[in-house]
Amino acid sequence: MPRPAVRTRPLTRDKIASFVRGHEAVKFLEDLAEDVSTVLPDAVASAGTGPAGPPGPPGPTGPTGPAGPIGPAGPAGGASEAGPLFTYSGGRVSRIDYDSGNYKLFTYTSGVLTRLDYIVGATTTRKDFTYNPDGTLAEIVQTVF
Repeated sequence: MPRPAVRTRPLTRDKIASFVRGHEAVKFLEDLAEDVSTVLPDAVASAGTGPAGPPGPPGPTGPTGPAGPIGPAGPAGGASEAGPLFTYSGGRVSRIDYDSGNYKLFTYTSGVLTRLDYIVGATTTRKDFTYNPDGTLAEIVQTVF
């Protein structure tokens, strides 16, 4: 017969107190013994164990948190540009020309994009990019002229 998984012995409060110090430690062990005997009664504890069964199905997904605030509306959409023709300089995009005659000019400083001019007819939308010392983007300033 296989050896029991758990063997129980009667243990008195005085015996527990002789091993541990303090009333709280004794109370903890008493509560632990009560919890174990509820989950694993002597009849089950002294019986042999068989092979493990298959895992149970996954539990239900918990609730999700509240929705975050709605962000600001984006700019009004328009027809996107068609037929882009890319020009490169030093391995970087320096200009994009579109079928409409509009175009974008890219300016780099020390290999980092610092300005983007988008020319649409007689209007130029300029975006100047500034960076933090660690190289992350700090600010984009847009000017239309």
